[in-house]
Amino acid sequence: MRWYLAGRMSREKELAGVAEALRMQGHTVTSRWLQGGHKFEDGEFAQANFVLASHAKLALAPMDAYQTLKRGRGIAFDDLLDLQESDALAYFSSGGRSEEPSHPGRGGCHAEFGFALASRKLIVLVGAAENVFHFLPSIHHAIDVAAFLELAEKLKADL
Repeated sequence: MRWYLAGRMSREKELAGVAEALRMQGHTVTSRWLQGGHKFEDGEFAQANFVLASHAKLALAPMDAYQTLKRGRGIAFDDLLDLQESDALAYFSSGGRSEEPSHPGRGGCHAEFGFALASRKLIVLVGAAENVFHFLPSIHHAIDVAAFLELAEKLKADL
C-alpha cells in the first residue's frame, strides 16, 4: 500500500521512523515532508501574511516576502500531490500532548485529514480522537504506532 503520514511537524523524526518501519513491511510512503525541507518557520508565516495583507490593501510587499509566499504554496501543493498519490492516510494525533508555547500547531495535518476524507481514502487515526470527524464510521483506529503497524500489515494482506 501507499501511505501518507500526517502529523505535527514536531513529530517529524518520529514519523520518519514509522515510515521506515512501513517500508520494511513492503509499503510505500509518499510523504516527502518527512525527508526535510518542508518546514515553514514562524517568521516565514509573518512574511507570507504580510504579502496577503498587502494585496488586500493594494500595496507592494518586499520581494523576499513574495518568495516566501511562493515557497509556502509550493509546500502545500507538494503535500497535496503526495497525499493524492497515496492509497491511505495515517493521521497521528497529538494525543493530548501539550503544545510547545513557542511553536503552536498550525493545523496542516487537519487539512490533510480533510483532503483524505473528501477523497475517500482509507484513513487510520493513530492515537486519541481530536475532533468529531475522527469518530466517523469509515475511520480506522489504532491506539499507538505498534497497533498501527500491525493494522497496516493486515490491510496490505487484505488487498
